[in-house]
Amino acid sequence: MNTATQIDWLDHECGAVPGKQGPEPPVARSAARAEALWLCLYLTDLPLEVQAGYEPDEPMVVTEVTGQRIEVIAVSAVARHAGIEPGMSQAAAQALCPEVRLEVRDQAAESRRLDRLAGWASRWTSWVSVAPPNSLLLEVGGSRHLFGGLDEIQRAVMAGLGGHGHHVRTAIARSARAASWLAPWQSGIVASDDDRTRQGVAALPIEALGLPPTRQARLRRAGLNTLGALMRLPRDGLARRYGQAIVRQLDEALGQRPEAVPRFAAPRRFTAEVDMPMPESATPRLLAAAGHLTDQLVRYLRAHDAAVDRLRLRLFHEERPASTLTVGLAMAGRDDRRFVRLLGEHLDRFELPAPVVGLRLEAPHVLPLSAGTQDWLDPAGADDWLATVERWQARLGAQAVLALGSRADHRPEQAWQLGQPGQVDCCDRPPAAPRPVWLLREPQALIVREQRPTYNGPLDTETGPERIEQGWWDTAGSGGDISRDYYVMRDRFGTRLWVFQDRQRLGWWLHGYFA
Repeated sequence: MNTATQIDWLDHECGAVPGKQGPEPPVARSAARAEALWLCLYLTDLPLEVQAGYEPDEPMVVTEVTGQRIEVIAVSAVARHAGIEPGMSQAAAQALCPEVRLEVRDQAAESRRLDRLAGWASRWTSWVSVAPPNSLLLEVGGSRHLFGGLDEIQRAVMAGLGGHGHHVRTAIARSARAASWLAPWQSGIVASDDDRTRQGVAALPIEALGLPPTRQARLRRAGLNTLGALMRLPRDGLARRYGQAIVRQLDEALGQRPEAVPRFAAPRRFTAEVDMPMPESATPRLLAAAGHLTDQLVRYLRAHDAAVDRLRLRLFHEERPASTLTVGLAMAGRDDRRFVRLLGEHLDRFELPAPVVGLRLEAPHVLPLSAGTQDWLDPAGADDWLATVERWQARLGAQAVLALGSRADHRPEQAWQLGQPGQVDCCDRPPAAPRPVWLLREPQALIVREQRPTYNGPLDTETGPERIEQGWWDTAGSGGDISRDYYVMRDRFGTRLWVFQDRQRLGWWLHGYFA
């Protein structure tokens, strides 16, 4: 055999042979990858850990339907000690340990937990990837010096996941694929350069590829028990006999081909739940439970540099539909004390139909944190007006306390607008002519005597006229096409009125009062 046709991934060079056309020659590693280091977090017991009431010291298995068979896919340490192994049938597991707790796999809960942990892991890096069914990948090469090195990052992440109730195996390598292969088999390895990554990958058993059992058996019958044995086969023969995918995966693991690692994008909403130890109706205890949820919300918002402008608290009852409290914020923010204060105001005035057994806090709109959402120079004093407005809204209703803004329109009916405080715009240039502080909802027709409009008697003109002629393009809108001459007038009591003569309808109308 011509040794030039051999492929040896353990060598630093891995180029194409002149005159030979292999299936897919390796691609040179790009400069952008020069400092890349990937940390894989392999959650070994995730199907168990997402089950309600899971305790590591109880015999428990998680099952899944495979074909016509109910198969064990995850086993607690106690159940494993009793002889139960993944791959067994449910009946065999019960025969070995009659008191074993059986649970059905909840893939949706596993996916939600991975997404939540991906958001949590973003504190160490800007690039986190979810690798189903039970792994996370973190690019830590760019942030290793910010957190005291790779060992410190690995220690902190493992401690944090342990605090979340997860058992984890880790590996650091020069590629995401290599790290995901190494974590289940060589937990704790730090392959921080290309040579260590090659050596670690070469020592892995053939099962690390995750191939179907029939293909694994085929490789073992050929004497290929490790990835190192695969890596010394001729490239074209390896691809022809066992598929191009294996060659491509090995190239990606060893950095000879760029790999696509999808970046996790946190969902722009937040949800957290808590169960009450017993049915509860007292507001202080409900507010204390809600406080745990707002703590989680604030941590989430800080991790994603975000804020919220609305909260939704769902209160669950045993035999009744859930109750819902919607809390609007005058301005988007992420202050935990502010959230708790507003929830307390609403809970004090809410009549519970039945005791509460659980709470769910939702933030349906997660917004980017901007300069307008908080005052970082004076966070306490500048938000006093917000606290007052939010307290009024909680007590009187959201639509009872509104803000007044202006629009760039000469028609009085279109020149102002109502909206939520902090969310109403104002035009930059208010009109130079005087405007009343009280504008009537609809102009009031005036009686004309001796060619003078009357209101509590004849009116005396103070200033005017000011002609407003606009809106010919907006005949269907409120205000529409108008042509009016406005005057400031006084009645016999000295009240200043805003009066106009309608040049289209030939009448006089009262439109507002001056202070």
